[in-house]
Amino acid sequence: MRVVAAIYKYKNLSRAAEELGLTSNYVNVTLLRLEEKLGCTLFSRRQRAGTIALTKHGMILAPKLKEMADIYLWILENKENIK
Repeated sequence: MRVVAAIYKYKNLSRAAEELGLTSNYVNVTLLRLEEKLGCTLFSRRQRAGTIALTKHGMILAPKLKEMADIYLWILENKENIK
């Protein structure tokens, strides 16, 4: 979820990877696996400058995926208070 949220935010795989402290390859593979599981492409990859754009499916799903990622991050940040 963090990966999709970062890709959604930056619209660039390299910047998303940098933000997360991951490699661009890891971020790309994670996205590809998610798209495979969903059975649709969320982002169209552009050759220039590593930028990407939301597809029709991505426009529908990305905001919800970001919302899920935000909840996940909130849980991680507050796990001590949850116990």
